[in-house]
Amino acid sequence: MLLIAAMPGCGQLRLSSFMRGEQLKTTSEIGGAQLAPVWRTSVYADRDAQSADLYLSDLPPERLADLRDPMTDLAGTIFHVAIFLEPKAGATPIDPSACNAAVRQLVLAQGTLGLYGGGGFVVPSGLGDAKLTASVRGATLRLVRTGPGFDDLLGPSTVSGVIRATRDPGLARVMAQRLQDLGGPLKPVEVAGR
Repeated sequence: MLLIAAMPGCGQLRLSSFMRGEQLKTTSEIGGAQLAPVWRTSVYADRDAQSADLYLSDLPPERLADLRDPMTDLAGTIFHVAIFLEPKAGATPIDPSACNAAVRQLVLAQGTLGLYGGGGFVVPSGLGDAKLTASVRGATLRLVRTGPGFDDLLGPSTVSGVIRATRDPGLARVMAQRLQDLGGPLKPVEVAGR
């Protein structure tokens, strides 16, 4: 529950547009800068019948899998979507602040790191199957942790698009460990006015 409370916001639900659209991308709300990686790895692990962890990365898979590799010479991202409730028609509350997933994006920029966090509404299809498709609309992100020298070129951002992932609990665990190892030591970002 602490993760849910820490999310800066949740996206709006637009049922008519779910499952259509382009590949997942992050768009700055201030100036329109975008991160639209070509995902080289896209896997998920289901926790139960209603929840799952999806991991995507554009980093070289062999380097991502080597937990001893610091990857300080790379530029890229590791993206994590934690679906904590699968929405059900007629049973899931729907309003402009509806939220059923936590979202994190770790950005690597040749030796500097920034971790963005937030939340939104994600509609999965095929949860528990060999292949899963999930639609993300208007999820919000902001920089929550950073390393020395990281330049936040996005600022507050939104995430939208479609994720296609293969069920691979083993690789999902490796990517979760990578995200923890790289993002864990980063310093929390101080928010003005707090």
